[in-house]
Amino acid sequence: KDITNLKAFVNWGRANRYMNGDIKLKLLKEDERPVISLSTTQIIKLLSAARPYPRLRMRILLALVTGLRRGDIDTWNVSDLDFENSGVITRSTKTRKSMSRQAKPGVSGHMEPYHEERYN
Repeated sequence: KDITNLKAFVNWGRANRYMNGDIKLKLLKEDERPVISLSTTQIIKLLSAARPYPRLRMRILLALVTGLRRGDIDTWNVSDLDFENSGVITRSTKTRKSMSRQAKPGVSGHMEPYHEERYN
């Protein structure tokens, strides 16, 4: 509907000599894949299944509470963990910009033992 209105406006502008030239309007393709979030039950099952694997469990927790993607979690280092602010600092490989993601307060308790196990 909006594109139709814009096209009508452009045609009116041309007819009344307010604009010249060829202006083309087209619809953008929308992403057809719906975003599917995990339910609380699914999250609990996932964390329960990962309990024997502390490294995997921590990766899942980071993804759930910070929204980090797998690639971001794969590339973070110990220096990227911010224990004081309960967060993770990531650097985009594409833009080389750093971004801080705040974790939920209860997660920092899980981050410290993981950090000690992984790097000590």
